[in-house]
Amino acid sequence: MRPQAPILPVLTLTLTGLAVLLGNSSVAAKMYKCTDAKGAVSYSQSYDPKRCTGGGAQLDAQGLPIKTMQRQKTAEEIAADKAEAARLAKAKEIADHQATLDNALTSSYVTEAELLRARDQELEVIEANTATSRLSLASQEKSLAEILAHAASFERAKKPVPQTTTDQLKLVRHQIEMTTKQIAQRETEKSKLRAEFEIKLQRYRELKARVDAQRNGL
Repeated sequence: MRPQAPILPVLTLTLTGLAVLLGNSSVAAKMYKCTDAKGAVSYSQSYDPKRCTGGGAQLDAQGLPIKTMQRQKTAEEIAADKAEAARLAKAKEIADHQATLDNALTSSYVTEAELLRARDQELEVIEANTATSRLSLASQEKSLAEILAHAASFERAKKPVPQTTTDQLKLVRHQIEMTTKQIAQRETEKSKLRAEFEIKLQRYRELKARVDAQRNGL
C-alpha cells in the first residue's frame, strides 16, 4: 500500500495549502477559515476565536462554509453587552415592581370612590393629630407666658431668678420647639400624602381605562 502523506503541522495556511489539505479527506472536515482583526484571511486545522476576531467558518471538502464560527468579541463589545444586560435587567426589575404595585392598587380599590375615601381617612388622622399638637402648643405657650411673668417679678424686685424657674423656662421652650416641629412635619405629611394619592389616582384611571378598552375590544 502506498504510504499516505503526513498531515502538515501548520496552523496557518495559504490558499495553495488549503487546496492540498482539502484534497485529503482525513482533514477536510477539520478545516477552518479565519479572519483576523485586520481582515487578513487564513486557514487552519483548528479554530482560535481569540485570533479570529473578524469571524470565520468551518469548511467542507470543497472549501465551502458549512458552519459559521463564533468570533472573539472585543473588550468594548463585551463591556457594551454587559451594560445592555444590566439595562435590561433593571428595566425588567422596574416593570415587575410596577406590575406588583398596579395589582395591589386595583385589588385594594374596586372603585375610584374607594380610593378617594381611603385618602380622606388618612388625611383625617393626620389632621386630628395636628389639632392635638396645636392644643398642646397653645398650652405650652400659655405656661411660658406665666413662667416669664413669674421670673419678671423677681427681676423687678432686683432679686435673682430661682433656678427652678430658669429650669422651667428651659423645659417649656424646648417643648414648644419640639411641638412646633411636629406640627410642621405633619403638614408636610399631608402634602406628601395628597401628592402620593394623586399619582395613585391617575394610575388607577389609566389601568381602569385599559381594562375597559380591552373589554370593549379596542
